[in-house]
Amino acid sequence: MIKKSIIREFAMMERQMGRMMRSMSMVSAISPMTGSRSSWSPPVDLGETADEFFLMMEVAGVAPEKLTVILDRHSVTVSGLRAMPDFPLTRLHRMEIEQGHFKRTIPLPCPVDPENSSYAMENGLIVIRMVKVNGRSNCG
Repeated sequence: MIKKSIIREFAMMERQMGRMMRSMSMVSAISPMTGSRSSWSPPVDLGETADEFFLMMEVAGVAPEKLTVILDRHSVTVSGLRAMPDFPLTRLHRMEIEQGHFKRTIPLPCPVDPENSSYAMENGLIVIRMVKVNGRSNCG
């Protein structure tokens, strides 16, 4: 039998590891020595209907003019920049919100028609609707 105190300790360790990983991400976003233009990776959901794919990416805090969507027949790439608002801070006590440049390329299970696809911003998400080529309901 596992005691509750051990479970609490593991939960605390998990939170601390998450903070450490986000902190390392912030260091790479700030450090000019990394050479990388991508400092974080927003989460993505990809689903489908018989005729379309829907990709939802969490981009809260990213200005629409700072987003780029590139869609080809086999993948969708979303890139952008989330910057911290310019506050007159003298000290930062916590830095958990990931920021900086990002770029995600998501391969698609079957071809889509870029010309008949679209995207919109909804409640901090970019929602990309991609029409399958020839309405292929089974592309696996």
